[in-house]
Amino acid sequence: MSFHERDKRAVGVEFTSDLISCPDADKSSSIVRASKLVVISAGAFGSPAILERSGIGADAVLKRCGIEQLVDLPGVGENYRDHNGAFLPHFAADEAVTMDPLWRGKESAIQENLAKWKIDAKSLVAQNGSDAKIKWRPDGDELEAMGSAFQPRWKEFFQDRPDKAVAIFCLFEGCVHYTLLWITCECSR
Repeated sequence: MSFHERDKRAVGVEFTSDLISCPDADKSSSIVRASKLVVISAGAFGSPAILERSGIGADAVLKRCGIEQLVDLPGVGENYRDHNGAFLPHFAADEAVTMDPLWRGKESAIQENLAKWKIDAKSLVAQNGSDAKIKWRPDGDELEAMGSAFQPRWKEFFQDRPDKAVAIFCLFEGCVHYTLLWITCECSR
C-alpha cells in the first residue's frame, strides 16, 4: 500500500504482475491511487500479509521481518478462527474443459452452453464446477493428534453434530479469484 506522508493514511496500492501466470508481463511495479478509500480484501491469509508488508501491524512481528512500522496495530494477523476456502491454483492442459470461460463471462461460451443446455440439459451451465468432494471428520486417533487446542472447538461445534464436516475438500474446474485486485493479462503461449 502507499501512504500519505503526513498522516500515514492509505492512499493507494503498489503492485507487480504475477510473473508465474503471465511470464511476459512487465516486471516493474505500478501504483494505483484511490480517490476515496483503500480496501484490503485478500482473504484471511492475504489481508494480514499485505498489511504487515506495508508496515501495519505489531512492532515485534515487523521488526523480525525487517519492515519499518508505520502504524502500530498489534491485532493484525491474530485471532484467526476460520477460513472456509483455500484455493490452490494449477495449470490445465490446453484441451482440458474448465469453467474458466463461463466464470470470466465470455459471452460466446455462455451462449454456446445455454444452447446446449436447452437441447439436452447437459452443459457447463448445469453444474458448479466441483465434481469431487470429501467431507472429513476425525476419528479418535486423529482427534487426539489434533491436540488440546482443538478440543474446545470440537466439543462446541462438532461432537454432537455427526453430519457436520470438520473440513470439506473439493476440486474446482476453473480459476477462482477472490483477491482485491482483478488484473487480467493475456499471456502469449
